[in-house]
Amino acid sequence: MNRGSGIKSAYLLTLATLVLVVASVASFPGCGPQAPEEQTNLVVEDALILGTIVTIRAHAPREPDALRAEVRQVIDDMDTLGCRLSLYCEDSETARVNASAGESVEVSEEFETLLGYALEVAERSGGAFDPTVGPVVELWGFYSGDHRVPDQAEITEALRAVDYRRVELENGRVRIESDMLLDLEALIKGYIADYALERLRERDVTGALVIAGPSSIGALGEAPGGRHWWIGLEHPRDPGTTYAAVELPDGEHISTSGDYQRYFIDQEGIRRSHILDARTGWPAEEIMAATVLSDSSLGADGISTAVMPMQPDDALRLIDGWQGVEGLIIDAQRDIHATDRMDERVEMTRDGL
Repeated sequence: MNRGSGIKSAYLLTLATLVLVVASVASFPGCGPQAPEEQTNLVVEDALILGTIVTIRAHAPREPDALRAEVRQVIDDMDTLGCRLSLYCEDSETARVNASAGESVEVSEEFETLLGYALEVAERSGGAFDPTVGPVVELWGFYSGDHRVPDQAEITEALRAVDYRRVELENGRVRIESDMLLDLEALIKGYIADYALERLRERDVTGALVIAGPSSIGALGEAPGGRHWWIGLEHPRDPGTTYAAVELPDGEHISTSGDYQRYFIDQEGIRRSHILDARTGWPAEEIMAATVLSDSSLGADGISTAVMPMQPDDALRLIDGWQGVEGLIIDAQRDIHATDRMDERVEMTRDGL
C-alpha cells in the first residue's frame, strides 16, 4: 500500500459472493462469538429492485414470521421509493424532470435531497461526477445495452449538454436546460439503503445489514450474538474471491465502485466501464476499484463513484477532505492506496493483487 503499514493478514470465509461480501466474523482474531444476551431470530429477505438484488439481513428478539413481515414491508417501501426516483421508471420524478427540460418542475423533498447531494459531489469532484452526464451515457449505449465506442466528435457534441452548474434547484423546484438529461442512478441505491436502515431502526430491530445491489452495504447494530459485522472486498480481476475485509460498526456504510461491475469489451479488447469521466466523456481508466466508508450509504455511493475517473492521488485527496470518510483505491496497475485510518482498519486476505 502507498500510505501507512497497518494492514495485517487474516483468513476470510465468505457467506455471500458480492462486490462487497458479508464475511464470517469468526474468521478474524478476537472476533469470535460472544455470549448472547438474549435469544434473537435472524431473517434474510431479498428482492429485485431497480435491476439489482437488494438483501436485508435482520435479527431481533421476536417471532420470525413477525420480523420477516416487517422486513418485507421495508423492502417493498424501498422498491416504491426507488422507482419514484429512478430514470428507468417511466413515471418517476427523474423522468418527469427530463421530459420537462427547459421548464421549472416541482419535486418531492426526497428528490430535492438526492439531487442536492449529487450537485455537491459534482462541485467537490470538479465535475468528474456530474448528474447531467446522461447524454454521454446514452451515447455509449449503457441505457439500451447496445454498447458502442463513439467517436470523439460525438462525445464533444454530447458534452455540450453536460454541466451540473446549469441545474437550477431551489425551494422544491428543479429546472434543467432543454438539451440536458439527469441521471441519478449512481446515488439512488445508497439513498434507499439509508431509508431502509432508518425504518428498521424505528422498528427496534437489534441488528441488520442492508445490501443494496452488489456494491453498497449499511449496518445497524451488531451481528447475532453480539459479534461484529465484517465485509469482504471482492478482487477486481478474480470474481468470487476477496482480497481484504473491513469491520462495519453500527451506523457505518461501505460502497465499492469498480470497472468490473458494468462494462463491455470493445473490438480492440479494451474494457469500457459504465462509470464515465463527465469532464471528458470517456470511461474511467486510472482506477479499477474505489471503496469508501461513510456515515451514509448515499455518501459512500456518491464519493466512490466520483473518484473513479480521477488519478489515485487526487482521489485520496478528495476522500481525505470529506469529514468522516475513509477510502481505499486500487489503481490500474493493481497498486493499493488508502487513507490512513482505512489502512489501519483493513485486514488483507491474500498476498497482493
